[in-house]
Amino acid sequence: MKRLITLIIVVLLVAVQPCKAAVILPLEESTSSLYDYYNTGANSQDHFYGVNWSAQTFTPAEVYSLTSVKLMLFRVGSPGTITVHLRNTLNGLPTGIDLASSTINGNVLTTNTDGNWYEVLLSYILQSGTKYAIVIDAANGTSTDRGDWKKGPSSYSGGNNCYSSNSGSSWTGYTSMDNMFECWGAVPEPTTFILLGLGTLILYRRRKV
Repeated sequence: MKRLITLIIVVLLVAVQPCKAAVILPLEESTSSLYDYYNTGANSQDHFYGVNWSAQTFTPAEVYSLTSVKLMLFRVGSPGTITVHLRNTLNGLPTGIDLASSTINGNVLTTNTDGNWYEVLLSYILQSGTKYAIVIDAANGTSTDRGDWKKGPSSYSGGNNCYSSNSGSSWTGYTSMDNMFECWGAVPEPTTFILLGLGTLILYRRRKV
């Protein structure tokens, strides 16, 4: 009941605020489950540092509320802050602004080149059949202070490895490889769908006024 009241308050607040902000609804309390993933068979890695970014695209088979992603990473030297982005795709490649993003301290990653799994919190309601991209960068890194994202031969049908050498301005897709990733989340409760639709209707009607 407290969650439902909170959701109603969020929608009402949106109704009285200017139309510049997106509607972001809290998730119903639930246990996260593993949804989309490619998590076995790593035999190489993508370096990411400075303008060199790595990405993995994926396609949810159902609607769910993403709560976090887990990535198999290691470091060389001290790459500093690592940013993980969730973005849309166009023609199978990452595009546009962040749908969600989060940072981790790259200096605490393992130096073991086998990599370890690291959880990064990302919150977004993913749509079935829509291809998204998990993008990673270490903007202050160098070739000797970098992050590495483990990858392996492609066996995931919903996406593939991508790489950018200009900070994500353009990308090249590599359909023969996939980065190691796991998407964790929960199916939104019916109240979330109802109130998300109500919030969207309120915003639409206010724009028409």
